[in-house]
Amino acid sequence: MSRSFDDVASVYDRTRVFPPEAAERVADTIERLTRAGPETRFLEPGIGTGRVTWSLIRRGYAYTGLDVSEAMMDQLRRKARGVPNRLTLVGGDAAAMPFPDRSFDVVLTTHLLHLLPEWRKVMDEIARVLRPGGVFLYCREVSRRDAPLYEAWRSILEAHDALPLPPGGSESDVLGYLTERGASLETVTGATWTVRQTAGELLEYFERRYFSSLWQVPDDVFPIALAELREWCGHNLGSPDAEVTSDLELRITAARGLAEL
Repeated sequence: MSRSFDDVASVYDRTRVFPPEAAERVADTIERLTRAGPETRFLEPGIGTGRVTWSLIRRGYAYTGLDVSEAMMDQLRRKARGVPNRLTLVGGDAAAMPFPDRSFDVVLTTHLLHLLPEWRKVMDEIARVLRPGGVFLYCREVSRRDAPLYEAWRSILEAHDALPLPPGGSESDVLGYLTERGASLETVTGATWTVRQTAGELLEYFERRYFSSLWQVPDDVFPIALAELREWCGHNLGSPDAEVTSDLELRITAARGLAEL
């Protein structure tokens, strides 16, 4: 990918809607899956702005976040000002974590592993820093019902032979890794929510390439594809104020036994 999340840090939360009530449900689910208590030590590689886990952080757990993007973590630092917490933020690479073996009771990733070509090294590091009896939580956003605008965009990119593939591990890749490592898996829905935006908003986000999947579209193809998407919206949605809705789910897999191998 030719861009960094530093480039979108200031708009990241605004362009990736995650309602507070969904965040609270996710925090409740994580507490149940991990049986978290006052002494539970959490680590989140790729914490970014803490968009998904902020409600959990606010509950006062000993929570360490790791990220290569200081700009993204700066957004989280702003959220944390004046809010009681036990948050520690560390700059670093998830494929070479600066933590001792068996340091954490819970390690979780959210919207991370599909972005990293070295995702297996990240998983090996997670297994290293997780204590025996600890839990790894693999969290990912999945679409329950995509808006037709997104389907149209995929069709346009397919026609240009430019549909991007995730550079890192897919859901089946990660679950396969965990199974091969002998972990026992439990998958649940942490939250569901509906995102409502206007066609005009989304077209602006696409034009500014706020989403990481857009960074992989070749520069010579992107403006042509975007013009075709605008044309599709004009024919099918009419006004830029037309509402575009998508139904999303945060899916969580709890892996136990990973650190014992």
